[in-house]
Amino acid sequence: MTIQVGSTYTEPGYAATDNIDGDITANVTVTGTVDTSTIGTYTIRYDVTDSSGNAAVQQVRTVHVSPPPPPTDPTNLQASNITGTSVTLSWDASTGHVTGYKILYRLSAPGSQLETLVSNTDNTDTSYMVSNLKPDTAYAFRVIAIGLGGESQMSNFVRMNTDAPQSTPLPTAPANLQASNITAASVVLSWDDPADTSITGYKIVYRIPSPGSQLETLVSNTGSADTSYMVSSLEPNTAYVFRVISIGSGGESQMSNFVRIDTPGS
Repeated sequence: MTIQVGSTYTEPGYAATDNIDGDITANVTVTGTVDTSTIGTYTIRYDVTDSSGNAAVQQVRTVHVSPPPPPTDPTNLQASNITGTSVTLSWDASTGHVTGYKILYRLSAPGSQLETLVSNTDNTDTSYMVSNLKPDTAYAFRVIAIGLGGESQMSNFVRMNTDAPQSTPLPTAPANLQASNITAASVVLSWDDPADTSITGYKIVYRIPSPGSQLETLVSNTGSADTSYMVSSLEPNTAYVFRVISIGSGGESQMSNFVRIDTPGS
């Protein structure tokens, strides 16, 4: 006889009679067990002896515990919570004996083939977050149910595009650059706070206003969001032009207005 794994084995019954003793069913000894949780072949043995000690030929029942049929196919596969590098897949549960799901994918490009992303989720959850995807890329996914009886057919396809990476905007340029506390060797530069939280520092550039002079970097990065800076080591009796640039995660801003100063003689 054959039963399915996970079912209950019920003894079909037996009987024994003797030409002298009559019904000796009560004397039958049954040995052997059937583990219905484990696929395999099991043997049940039946022995009986009459009142004179004569043993009958042993009878044997073979019980096959077989795997269940494969689970049904997952349906209604959908994609949600799409970002630049991840997506959440969800689907309607398969029926039958299910122990997990296999997730397949391919790039939505000519000639691309399905590849295994997750060989077995090892649970019956009907959603899975896929990570480590490439931004701004088209993907197609399918899901297969896994059980003791094997694998289902594939679910429907779901296609999606990961989000394109967002560029970080340039910081706001400083405004209203002014000079104060001018001495022969120093000046304090100050400017209005751009009110930009992405700013991490400022670059200060200068030039000496003479024919052919070019802007040069005086301070590549102040390393703080302070909106004033004391420039030192200037030459006395010299003209200078200064400009300031905001620095942030998105790069550098446009330059501020320029401010010109003349250091006094020493």
